[in-house]
Amino acid sequence: MGLPLSGGGDYYSGVVCLHAGFESRVMARARAFVENLARLGHREIIFMHNDCYVLAAKKATEYGIAVPFTPVNIVQYMAAYLKNNPGRVRPLGKKIAFQRPCISRYIPEEEAWLDEFFSLIGVERLARQYDRKNALCCAAGLAEMHPDRALPIIAKNIGDAKSFGADAMVFLCPNCYWLMSCRCQEHGLASMFITDLCRMALGELPFGSRPWAPQETASA
Repeated sequence: MGLPLSGGGDYYSGVVCLHAGFESRVMARARAFVENLARLGHREIIFMHNDCYVLAAKKATEYGIAVPFTPVNIVQYMAAYLKNNPGRVRPLGKKIAFQRPCISRYIPEEEAWLDEFFSLIGVERLARQYDRKNALCCAAGLAEMHPDRALPIIAKNIGDAKSFGADAMVFLCPNCYWLMSCRCQEHGLASMFITDLCRMALGELPFGSRPWAPQETASA
């Protein structure tokens, strides 16, 4: 899509600390986060990660920090691109389970953006047990220190997706993807990040697991 990319520690929101109740840490770095992004000089900034989008679009205002650019959620951007380029879209005709990021509780409006996006690319978001308001955390917070407690949670998520007939588990949070994608494949469930799913609908990638690593690709 020809977009310039920026990344690194200067643009790290630290919003993950909200999950553990350490909001003071988020507040302490929020102003520098916004100022570093503002120095890029863009009227709009598209956020790949919901954590960073939430800080720019929601929490910064709560903290009294002016945001001199318009934060754009990646799902909003992809839906707009698809609507502006309908001739490029190849409906996928797949059933997917969506792993909802924990931080999405701050942006309930995202559910409508996701529904529109999935409709535009011709996939069915399965109404499984652990979705939307009933979404189950990926268990990343437990995985490092208490893997014995994390594994049953991961198994519930994957089992739920498979029981509803999902062709793939789709991720919007990179941490969820990092933790769960290999385990999805081990259980015969394709795994993909949501931006790759978009590229599949544009004919840029074949539908399948980990399309960026052909040597690990598993057929869906």
